[in-house]
Order: sequence, then structure tokens, then C-alpha cells
Amino acid sequence: ENYQGFTLLNLAQEITNLDAEVVGAEAELFLTPVEGLDLLVAIALLDSEVKGFTKPNGDVVNRELPQAPTFSLNFVARYEWPAFNGTLAAQVDGSYLDEQFLALDNSPVSLEPSYWDVNARVSYTGPGDKWTIAGWVKNFTDAEHRIYSLDVGGAGFVNSLYAPPLSAGVTVSY
Repeated sequence: ENYQGFTLLNLAQEITNLDAEVVGAEAELFLTPVEGLDLLVAIALLDSEVKGFTKPNGDVVNRELPQAPTFSLNFVARYEWPAFNGTLAAQVDGSYLDEQFLALDNSPVSLEPSYWDVNARVSYTGPGDKWTIAGWVKNFTDAEHRIYSLDVGGAGFVNSLYAPPLSAGVTVSY
């Protein structure tokens, strides 16, 4: 009850309390098949409906929740082993998100296609676990996808926010 739905009506922001129904299931599997290797996979299934959404023309319809894909998957594979009086580790992690609407009006311009987002990291932790140096790559497939969209059709444009592109770096912590 009282889901707060954000919409744009005649270029004015509007927040409306609506009824929403969300049904879903999640499953997570964590394995350590050999010493030092951790594997994690998680899936989520979701069915959502926001009831009584009023379109700009006055029609009342039901819509999907924004940013609520019907299927998503997350995974992590991490291997850690002793080396050079410390610990080396290598990790790959990521997620898959099925297509989803990014706005409550479920307009075609707010439909974001499904995508993968994959990251990698290699690190060395020194003796006594006091310091770590890590090299990492985020979004190493350079997948271009939006994380927010607002249809400002009345002004003739769509405002979209994209996830960061491929990036790489080194982190040192003490």
C-alpha cells in the first residue's frame, strides 16, 4: 500500500501513492569446491504491478515497477592463495539484468534492454594483513546501459543517466 510513484505531468513533478504488488523468489548458492576458491551465484525472479497509474490522457492503467527486472543473476568467483609471505587473490564478479522499465509510466523510451556488467580484481595482501594493493577493472565489457531515464516528452527530450563506462585503477589500503 502507498507505493510512492514519481511521474511527470505537464512538465511538473508529481508523487502519487498507489497500490503495488510484488511477488518474487530468490535463490543463492555458495560453494567452496577447493581450499581458497569461493563461488557464489544468486538468481532473482520478480513480478511487479503498480495499480491505478493515471496516464497524461486520463486513462487509468496498471504498470510494472521501475527498475525491477523480471530476472536477474549475480555471481562471484574468487580464488585466494598464500604467496610471498602474504596472500594473492583473483576475483571476477558481475550481474545480468533482464530488460526493465526505468520509469513508472513504462514508456517505450524508458525500456532498458537486458545487459551484463562484469568486473575483475587482482590483489596482494602483505604479511600480517596490514596493507593491500589491488588492480581492478570495472565494466570490462564496456557495456553501455542506462540506470535512470525520465521521459520529458512535453519538452521534446529524454533525460537519461548512464552507468560508468569501462574503468581501471589501482587501490592501496593500509
